[in-house]
Amino acid sequence: MTELSFEVRKATFHDMPMLAVMTFRLHEEIGTALSEQEERYVQAYIMHEFMAGNMCALVAVTTKRKKERIIGAVMFDIRLSPRGEFLAWGHHLYVDKEYRGGKVAKKLLIKGEDVAREHGAK
Repeated sequence: MTELSFEVRKATFHDMPMLAVMTFRLHEEIGTALSEQEERYVQAYIMHEFMAGNMCALVAVTTKRKKERIIGAVMFDIRLSPRGEFLAWGHHLYVDKEYRGGKVAKKLLIKGEDVAREHGAK
């Protein structure tokens, strides 16, 4: 069996639509599918929070024939707590079904912790 080759990188503005789709998939899988209005809200929220710098997002990508495919993502905030400490907390983590059970989620979380520390979070 061939080892899956993928990388984890910071998400870009162009990744935001796929992050929204992964959010929709997550809700469907846990039995809380979103209405069309809720989906529009989620898309707007993700774009706004990302552009405002309030949200950090990482994606796991595979590359085949020079084309990237996002196979997983983690989104989290880094905010100042009432005690004056920066804290990170996740919105969600999602990995495509066919890539679950491997290293994708673990690498997303490890890289997420690194990014949070870079922003001063404990």
